[in-house]
Amino acid sequence: MRDKGFTLIELLISLIILASLMTIASTAYRQYISYWQKSDSKFVQTYETYKGIENLRLVLTGLMPHVVRDSRQSPFFFFVGSANNLLGITRNGLFDSRFPEVFRISFVNDESGKSQLIYQATSLKHFQLLKVDQTIHYEHSVVLLPDVSDISFSYVGYDSLEEATSADGQPKEFKELYSGIDKRLLPTRINLMLWLGKDEVTISADLHEKSYQELSPYFEVD
Repeated sequence: MRDKGFTLIELLISLIILASLMTIASTAYRQYISYWQKSDSKFVQTYETYKGIENLRLVLTGLMPHVVRDSRQSPFFFFVGSANNLLGITRNGLFDSRFPEVFRISFVNDESGKSQLIYQATSLKHFQLLKVDQTIHYEHSVVLLPDVSDISFSYVGYDSLEEATSADGQPKEFKELYSGIDKRLLPTRINLMLWLGKDEVTISADLHEKSYQELSPYFEVD
């Protein structure tokens, strides 16, 4: 009668089967980890893009009139917008939730040649912006969108105070340039088109239609 137990051959066969199962399990685990990392990376990238777009929308909808003066003490609005850059004041700053921020949104190339959308800002809590040509030192900077193919700001607004105060309806023509220093007005609407790879995103912000009313006290004094 044979003793109970494994023979050497049976043990070797068992080890071979176990090794095969471990190899299969290890391969499946590596594939799962690789898939999970790719999915997680894609999720993070999608979330960061969404957050950047929403921050842009927040800043633009918070644009507010802020009066500065030139050397003759004449009042103007602090706002300069071009196709690729925007300079202004927002009540919805990304760094100070209690005080407005003077900010600049810029479309720039990084060291690797990729285009980025940058937000720079300084809180008006301890900084007084009073003059048209005043130097601004930005305390904070953040990359809103790290890989942008192209952007295009456009603006709707009146060309002069006279036109704004006498017009019956809103202007409809889009402009690539709009300066509150030249026109003494803020635009009534801002559109921003972003090209993120093959995707096109549009952000719109409607501003106060009668921003020029903020200048009334200055003209009364002058």
